[in-house]
Amino acid sequence: MYNVAFFFHILGVLLFVSGIVLAGAAFEAARRRQRPADVALLLGLTRVWPGSSRP
Repeated sequence: MYNVAFFFHILGVLLFVSGIVLAGAAFEAARRRQRPADVALLLGLTRVWPGSSRP
């Protein structure tokens, strides 16, 4: 039973860290764009949160 709990804990940590890396990459890509529409699109991707009701 402890092995299953440990597996899901490690899986959660990996998903959390990969989400942080993905948001950071989108943020840095947005900083390099010139068009406001491109910046808004990429910054919008960094704000996505599971279960969020806001766009």
